[in-house]
Amino acid sequence: MLGRREDLLEAIRLMSMAVDNRYAREPDRFRLSCEWAILARNIGHPTTLTAYKTAMSLVEKSLSFAPTVSVQHTRLVAMGKNCQTMPLDYASFQIKLGRFEEAVEILEQGRALLWSEMRGLRTPMIQLIEDDPPLAKRFAEINQELEAADHIHHTEWEARYGKTASVKVVMGWTHSVGLW
Repeated sequence: MLGRREDLLEAIRLMSMAVDNRYAREPDRFRLSCEWAILARNIGHPTTLTAYKTAMSLVEKSLSFAPTVSVQHTRLVAMGKNCQTMPLDYASFQIKLGRFEEAVEILEQGRALLWSEMRGLRTPMIQLIEDDPPLAKRFAEINQELEAADHIHHTEWEARYGKTASVKVVMGWTHSVGLW
């Protein structure tokens, strides 16, 4: 399995299934949807548009538990280049298809998300820190507990259903056979 067309098609099939796994963590689903979009685009697969749309719908969900824009940015950077540039790649794909209005809408959607997050998260968190530091600290602790609970739920799901159904396994498999 070293990049043969049938292997690539199987990887795309598995990626699309894993991205739809409701038990998988949102960041993992987002990361995988970005990789799916890149792979599908590179081989001209008909699921490219679906993969990009899925990634756009998951970007906000994957960063939703981060209390500040700074933390969201850090998490996005940690996800890798394909996730960081996904909206631009999606817009360029739309341009390649001659869908200029859709490309502008995608870029505008990304800009709106950024500004919404900056206004909606950062200011209240800073204000909370200034107004009530103990409450802000407790909020951060609860946020970390929620993220840990999400991770535990994911781990329990893997233990119950097996690791082969896990997004991480699919990502590791596709990486190990040189698909990304």
